[in-house]
Amino acid sequence: MDLPGPGYIRVLADYFASLPRSVADSRHPAQDLLISSACPAEWAHRDGRIDILRDGPPLQSNSTWLIAHSGRGYSFVLDLSKAFSQGTQVRLSWLDPRDGERVDIASTTVAGLSEFEPPSGGTIAQDWVLILQT
Repeated sequence: MDLPGPGYIRVLADYFASLPRSVADSRHPAQDLLISSACPAEWAHRDGRIDILRDGPPLQSNSTWLIAHSGRGYSFVLDLSKAFSQGTQVRLSWLDPRDGERVDIASTTVAGLSEFEPPSGGTIAQDWVLILQT
C-alpha cells in the first residue's frame, strides 16, 4: 500500500464518479477495439496491458465516451469505427492517474483505425488514460 499505484485508483474513481449517470450506467469492456499495442509480450497481460471501456450498447457504433488505459504508457491502435459512427467528431484528452491532471490534446473525425501515443511511457510509473468524448 506504500507504492504509488493505490493512489491512482482514487484519481480514476473520482473521474468515473464525475461522469454523467447515463454514461456510468452503460459502460462495459471494449477490448474488441484494440488492434495492436507497442507493449512487449512479457508485459501484455500484466502492467503493460491496454484496457478499454466504452458506453452504449455492445458491438454498436453509437458511443459518446470511451477510455483506454495504457498500463506502462505504450502506444496503441484502436478501431474507433466500432465505437463511434463514421464521421463523428470526438475530443481527445489524456488523464494522468498520478495527479488527476487532464490535458486536452485534439479533436478528430472518426474514420477507422487511429494510433495513440501517451505523453510518456516505458515504466510502471508512466501509465496514462486516453479519454474520447463526442
